[in-house]
Amino acid sequence: MCHKKQDLLYSRIQYSPTSNGIFVCAIQWIFKLIEEFRVKKKDIRYSVRISALHFSQKSDKVIDLLSDFANEDNSENEVKCTEDPALGILIENRSEIRVETVDQALYYLDRVHDHRASGK
Repeated sequence: MCHKKQDLLYSRIQYSPTSNGIFVCAIQWIFKLIEEFRVKKKDIRYSVRISALHFSQKSDKVIDLLSDFANEDNSENEVKCTEDPALGILIENRSEIRVETVDQALYYLDRVHDHRASGK
């Protein structure tokens, strides 16, 4: 059994799907559902986008963990959280990366894990 929270969230064991972390399982499940819907409805269109944020208590800031990979030029704009009475909490200036496959999504998940593990 894993003792670290990060292992429970991010772990990916190639030949043991029951040992995968919750993020890995969710990504795999989303793409599995998309494939099932594509078989049933040939005209279905979909787009999967990912983003990853981290709140730093030290600096009291929200950090965009995928900003290095995004095509947009949000490097100068810091992520901001605002509250709207009608819509709730809004997060502005975060990166969203479109992914086409499970492997591509897991690649970015690995980069997020590396970023958090390195403490950057």
